[in-house]
Amino acid sequence: MKNTFGKQEFAVVLVSLLRQGAMVLSVVLSQIAAEFNQIPVTYIKILVSVNTIAIFPTLFLADRITAKLGLRKTVLLGAMLIIIGGAMPFFLYNYALIFFSRIVLGFGMGLLTPLSATVVTDNYEGEMKTRLIGMRTTAANAGNMLLSLFSGLLIGLGLGWRWAMLSYLVGVPAWLFMLWFLPKDVKKETKDSPDREQMRADHPAQERSSIFTVGLVYYTILMIMLIIFSSSMNMNISLYLSENRIGSGSTASILSMLLQFASSISSLMLTWVVSTFKRNTIPVSFIVQAAGILICALSNSLLGVILGTFVCGLGTGVSLTTVILRASESAPLGKATLGVSVVSAGIYIGQLASPVIIDFLSSALLAGNARSCMLVGGCALLITAVLGAVFANVLRPGGYLPADG
Repeated sequence: MKNTFGKQEFAVVLVSLLRQGAMVLSVVLSQIAAEFNQIPVTYIKILVSVNTIAIFPTLFLADRITAKLGLRKTVLLGAMLIIIGGAMPFFLYNYALIFFSRIVLGFGMGLLTPLSATVVTDNYEGEMKTRLIGMRTTAANAGNMLLSLFSGLLIGLGLGWRWAMLSYLVGVPAWLFMLWFLPKDVKKETKDSPDREQMRADHPAQERSSIFTVGLVYYTILMIMLIIFSSSMNMNISLYLSENRIGSGSTASILSMLLQFASSISSLMLTWVVSTFKRNTIPVSFIVQAAGILICALSNSLLGVILGTFVCGLGTGVSLTTVILRASESAPLGKATLGVSVVSAGIYIGQLASPVIIDFLSSALLAGNARSCMLVGGCALLITAVLGAVFANVLRPGGYLPADG
């Protein structure tokens, strides 16, 4: 396996550049609502999240599509669908067609979400694999910032909301680079890592399973809990700033970028973090993330919120990437894509469940305001870190989890 960073590795990282690019439309919703004033505002808002309708089923189809087309072609297809689906509204003047374009975007995102990890796990091992998995998060954050920058510039020039959709075309040079330098498909090796071979020997029935292993179920549940409780900050930070009169909507937008920046820093350091904390990497990252949320919740100043946001971002960059990495290693042999798809589905389940669960717990236990929601989320994430570490120590000796998982 190659262990030097070159054009091929850069192409692998670029796969993640557009995989989270669904939010560009959110900044121009008011202009779309003004143009389509005969359409209820609720249906206009749905355009931001309708791509999830396509993402969720495509996550589980990605493995089968890859088996038919090959990993390289499927990655290129997913990236092209995101570019086309994102840019299509520039040419469309019908709400139904714009709705359809968002579905196309969702199909592309559904393919790239698991395959951006699979293209790493299928072609690399050891330190380079961990390094590239970490850079996957950095690339996604960079893609979000690029799309926001270009769409903001186009809107700022007064060109209208449709021109903002052309920001997706920044993905064209990336797609061409991937076309030339993405690794060629290789035949899967039957030999696996020593830890994996031991897991297979101890629990052969798991390897015959078409989808699930104990380890994969464990990491999927862990991902769901992580998203449910960590989302308490994303969902409530704007309200929290307003309730405490320490910031506005624009402040919340800057904090969101700071969170992504901190997440990018820690994900770039993932190799060092994993080598330092080893099997404790996941619980430590959860604790750091929870500490950031609690610092924000307990602070009455903007400086405290900025500090908490940065700390939370440092934990986020490690927690998400490490859970996905361990899930791919715990999937049945030859099913890494499906393993990443299952744990990625946990992200969307957590996002859907988070508002209901956090609001319920906040109202039942505390005052029900934004501060309470963040306190509940931070404390619950701390508890999840402890329970996750306990269960990992129970499962690991039985061979259900990787040695460093």
